[in-house]
Amino acid sequence: LLGIARVPQTVPPRATDIARRPQPYAVLHASPFFRYKQWHADGWRALARFLSERGLQVIATGGPGERERNYLDEVWNQAPGVERLDGRLSWPALTCLLTDAQIFIGPDTSVTHLAAASGCPTVALFGPTDPRRWGPWPLEGLREPWQQSQAVQRRGRVWLVQNPLPGMPCGLEGCLRHVGSHSLCLDQMPVGVVLGAVQEALAEHSLEGGAAPKTSLFSPPTPSIADRN
Repeated sequence: LLGIARVPQTVPPRATDIARRPQPYAVLHASPFFRYKQWHADGWRALARFLSERGLQVIATGGPGERERNYLDEVWNQAPGVERLDGRLSWPALTCLLTDAQIFIGPDTSVTHLAAASGCPTVALFGPTDPRRWGPWPLEGLREPWQQSQAVQRRGRVWLVQNPLPGMPCGLEGCLRHVGSHSLCLDQMPVGVVLGAVQEALAEHSLEGGAAPKTSLFSPPTPSIADRN
C-alpha cells in the first residue's frame, strides 16, 4: 500500500563484543523448546567428536531453564572437551558468537533461525515440522522455497537435514501427538547424513574464506573475532 518494495533479507540482533577465542570453533545447540524436536544424544556426542577431531573447539549453547540444563547434562557430561555456555549468553552476545563460528548445528528452534540470520554456516535438523513453513531463512533471504521432504537440501549458507520417512513431515507434535513426545524420524535420523551435511558446510565455508556475507541491511557493527587483537 505504501509502494515500498519487498526486501527478502533478515536482520539479526545487533552483535555485541565477546572475548576473542584462540582457535576456530563450532556451536552446537542440542536442546529445542519441545521434546518432539530433539535429535538423539548419541548423535550430538558423535558430532562433537567429529568436529573436535578436525581441530574445532566445540561450544554448546542452551537456555537457563532447569529442565533444559538437566537434558544438556545428559548429553554433554559424557563428551569431554565441550565448552558449555548454556544459560550464560544474552541474545546479542549469542549473535556475536554465531557470526564468527565456523559452523552451527541445531534443531528446529529459535537459535537455529538466529544462526541462519547471522550468516553463519548452519545445519538445521528437522523432524515432524514442515520446512516449507518453518525452515530457516539465510541472511541474504530465502530466494527459493524449501522442499517438503529431502534428506539434505541447501539454501544459501543453510543446510536443512531430514529423515524423509514415508509421510514426512507429518506436521504433528511427535509420534504421540503432544509436545513431550518422541519423534521416530529424529530418533532414527542417521548420524552419517548429518555429518555429511556438516562436512559440506565446513568445506564451503573454507572455500569462501570464512567471512560472513554482508548485505545492505546487515553489516556486523564490530570486527570479527578472527580480526580483533
